[in-house]
Amino acid sequence: MLRTIHGYLSRELLRVTALAMVAFTLVMTVFAIMEPLRKQGLATGQVASLFIFTLPVMLSLTLPFAALFATAIVYG
Repeated sequence: MLRTIHGYLSRELLRVTALAMVAFTLVMTVFAIMEPLRKQGLATGQVASLFIFTLPVMLSLTLPFAALFATAIVYG
């Protein structure tokens, strides 16, 4: 019984954390890319490479927010 509850809560926590991390990372990365895009008029390839290069930084910033959000959703 207890193993089933732990499994359910773990799956739910991981699912919500992953969804929140994707959403938060996408929003923060888009806002980070919009500034250089407006100022310099970058090409599509440059925007794609800028997105890829800013992704690790944004993931490290959004992981704590996503974990806190998921914990509040699952346990709250």
